[in-house]
Amino acid sequence: MTPITLALLQAAPTDRSFSDVLNDLEAALKDAAQQKVDLLLTPELFVCGYGQADRTRAMAVSQDSSFMHQVCDLVKAHRVGLVLGYSEQAGTQRYNSAAYIDASGHLAHNYRKQFLPCDYEKECFSTGSSGSLFTVAGVQCALLICYDIEFPENARKAALAGASVLLIPTALNANWRIVSDVVVPSRAYENSIFVAYCDFAATNQGTGPGFSGLSKVCGPDGRDLVRANLTPALITTTLNLDEIQTVRDQLHMVRDIAPPMLP
Repeated sequence: MTPITLALLQAAPTDRSFSDVLNDLEAALKDAAQQKVDLLLTPELFVCGYGQADRTRAMAVSQDSSFMHQVCDLVKAHRVGLVLGYSEQAGTQRYNSAAYIDASGHLAHNYRKQFLPCDYEKECFSTGSSGSLFTVAGVQCALLICYDIEFPENARKAALAGASVLLIPTALNANWRIVSDVVVPSRAYENSIFVAYCDFAATNQGTGPGFSGLSKVCGPDGRDLVRANLTPALITTTLNLDEIQTVRDQLHMVRDIAPPMLP
């Protein structure tokens, strides 16, 4: 199978204006294009930042907003696909969403977070629904957001539907680093798929432990292919999709799960 190259933007968790977001995306897309990246993944709620309800509401935008059109234009100019975490306004509802914009600048897929773990999210967002697959450079991908990956059924459903790569924008609290250290590799191993998990850089913002950092991509055997440290970074890796079948020839969890066990 044709390989796919991913870049993860582990951004500093600072308050950004819409103009700042566009500038940061342009710099990251330019860097990714120079590295011949197929897809750039951002953290959860990259546009508005995570945790401030007033900003989350004020910076909510629709899929057809002027801001999203500007993002699509940037993507088209650099010819690098983008998964963008943002606060989505859809009529009277608001969602914690991630939009996939393909390399031609078309908003091709939009995923809304299914599981909301805290009062901040429950106050700001409505609950999304289960996502479907979409194609990036000929590769079947699926999206989850942060807490969604902590439910094993979500990753298994995507794998059984045919996903080879699971893309996860996150804003993981450093107290729960076990998720990136243990849960994310387990989901890759259990399903013999690639899992990309993109967080904000670690920092103490004065109100708690801050974000976790350590964004990573795990291979279908659960091992890290690339991992960031705690600071802002753009990390890249190329996925050899043939590794999925190589691993599944040895690890049979996906093959052996019985239909009666499935929901």
